[in-house]
Amino acid sequence: MNEEQVREIIRDELGALIANDRYVFQRELEIANARNIILGESVGTKIGTSTTQKLGFYGVTPVVQPSSTAIVTGTANGTYDTTEQDMINDLVTAVNSIISDLRTLGLQDTA
Repeated sequence: MNEEQVREIIRDELGALIANDRYVFQRELEIANARNIILGESVGTKIGTSTTQKLGFYGVTPVVQPSSTAIVTGTANGTYDTTEQDMINDLVTAVNSIISDLRTLGLQDTA
């Protein structure tokens, strides 16, 4: 194989790589120490584009997006429909659910 043939192969492969709209990695991606991920400022960036894609932080097993926590609300005038203790119980349940979801993702220490 001569030099021109090698150059042609490189042009073809590089052209195909640049023309794609995404990169698919078949191996782990490692980012060197003290390097940042710089994102665009006009539209934003998503990590995971559907709720069924799995994600995990800090070495925890990746999971799909946790289900939403029920929103605790009062009435239009700021009062709660039932007793104050019921409101406190609902708030405690909601906060515990949020903490559980954060732990599942690896974003809250289990201690």
